[in-house]
Amino acid sequence: MIVMKNIFFFLIGLLAVSCAWMQKRNHEISRIQMEPLVILVKPDPITGLETFNAHQLLQEGNSLFQQQKYELAIKVYDRIITVFDQSEHLPLAYLNKALSYENLQKFTLAIVEYETFISRFQSHEDYIFAKFRLATCYAAENNWTRSVEIFDALSKMKLDTQDYIEAVVSMNLGLYMLRYYEIAESGFAQIVHQYEDNSAQNSPVIRFQLAQAFYYLGEIYYQYFEASQIPLPDGNNDDAVQQQLETKCQFLLRAQTNYIKALRQGNFEWATRAGFRIGNLYETFYNQLKTMPKPSELSEEQHQVYFEELLKKIAIL
Repeated sequence: MIVMKNIFFFLIGLLAVSCAWMQKRNHEISRIQMEPLVILVKPDPITGLETFNAHQLLQEGNSLFQQQKYELAIKVYDRIITVFDQSEHLPLAYLNKALSYENLQKFTLAIVEYETFISRFQSHEDYIFAKFRLATCYAAENNWTRSVEIFDALSKMKLDTQDYIEAVVSMNLGLYMLRYYEIAESGFAQIVHQYEDNSAQNSPVIRFQLAQAFYYLGEIYYQYFEASQIPLPDGNNDDAVQQQLETKCQFLLRAQTNYIKALRQGNFEWATRAGFRIGNLYETFYNQLKTMPKPSELSEEQHQVYFEELLKKIAIL
C-alpha cells in the first residue's frame, strides 16, 4: 500500500510535464530540411493523409498526444520509425512514443523506448530528459535498484538546480524504498540543508521536491519510532525503561518536525500526507503504550495507574 501511494505521488505531474514538453517541441520545429515524401493510392488509415513526410507525421502524432489519444499517437510515431528510419525526426518519434506509453502507464513498453532513445541518441538535447523519465518508469515498476542507479548517475551530471534537486531526492526515495534508511536519511538531510533557505526554492517544482524530502525524513524517523521497543519494567531496570522511552519520544519529535517542515513548503499533496501522518504518529504511540505487556506483579488497578503515569511523562509532547 505504501509503495502504491508513493508511485501515485511520484507520477502526479507526469501528464503536465509531458504536454508542456510537447508544446515546446512543436514550437521549435520551424527549421526543417526537405525529406522523402510518401504518396499513397488511398488515404492512410491512421492519419487520413494521402501524402506525408516525417515532419507531417510528427506534427500529427504530437497533435494526437496533446489530445491524450496516446494509442493513435503511438501508431503515428511507429510509422515514422519504420518508414523514415533516417529522418532527423526519428529521435523524437522514439521519445514521444515512450512518453505515450508512460501516460498509458505501460511502463515496461515505455522503458524499452527510452532505453532505445538513450542508447542511440546520446548527443540529443533531450538526452537528460529521457534519463529522468526512464528512472521514473523503473520506479513505477518497483525496480527501485535500477531507478536509484539512474538518478545517482544523473545527480553527477551537469544539471540546473531544479533537476539536481529532483535527481537527489528521487535517488534517496529509492533508497528509502529499498530500506536503506540511514543512507536515505543522510541524503535527504543534506539536500534540505543545502536548499531549504535558498532563494531557488521559490520555484513550485523545487518546493515540491523539498516537501517530499522533508516528508520522507519524517517517514524514516517514523520507522525508527515504531521499531523502538520499551522494555518491560521488572523493578530493576527503571533507568533502561526511562532511557528507551526518551529515545522513542525523540524519534517521534523528529518525525513530527520534518512533517511540519513538509507542510510549510506549501505543496498541497505533501501537506495533506504530512498532516495525516502527524495525527497517525500520536495515535500509534498511544496504542503502543496501551498494549504494552504489563508487569506480572501488578494488578489490573496498578497497571492502570502505571499506564496513566506513562501518559503523564509524554504529555509534554
